[in-house]
Amino acid sequence: MCLILKINDNQLTVYTRRREEENGAWKPDSRWTQGPGKSGLDYYSIEL
Repeated sequence: MCLILKINDNQLTVYTRRREEENGAWKPDSRWTQGPGKSGLDYYSIEL
């Protein structure tokens, strides 16, 4: 897994990426659930 951190003003956004193959391309890794019936997100934001 790979984490990408983006800071913009007073907000930190964390993006998650994964590889399905050892030397494959990085793809979004939607681990962060939003609730029943909603798809996961490949990022989450934190207000600083």
